[in-house]
Amino acid sequence: MSGLSTGVGLSVANAPFATILDTTTQSIAVANTPQVVTFNTTSISDGISVVTSGGKASRITVSQAGKYLIVFSAVANNSAGTDGGMNFWLKKNGTNIDNSGTYVTTVVASLYICASCSFIVEATSSTDYFELWTQGAYTTQSVAALAASGGVPLSPSVILTINKISD
Repeated sequence: MSGLSTGVGLSVANAPFATILDTTTQSIAVANTPQVVTFNTTSISDGISVVTSGGKASRITVSQAGKYLIVFSAVANNSAGTDGGMNFWLKKNGTNIDNSGTYVTTVVASLYICASCSFIVEATSSTDYFELWTQGAYTTQSVAALAASGGVPLSPSVILTINKISD
């Protein structure tokens, strides 16, 4: 066997992984209505891909059954001074994953808040897919990308990493 063994029946040398992100700002289209978060860049990937469905590149599709660690960070923003919440959660094959949500409140105009969460999910087949969803209280809210400035690189609106951790 080549590669590092994790001791749980999984060789790191052939474990699927990916880091995907979006470099655009994704505005809340309709207040208090769930909407899928999309991705436009795959930073690195092996055995995991982003699939477009309904014109949106949102479905994180795995190539192997197993347990996966998903970690995401999303930059929440509100261009108005209204106090409002934004939710983020995961879905598997179109169904909400219980207890996968996180919540932030945007309270000051143009204050950027990072929502972050990690969650272990199970793929029971190689056709399973996962999506990140959001909902905001106002259409002035967004999942916001920040432009590069000086020596600081672009800050994507969302970064999601997924790694297979067990069979």
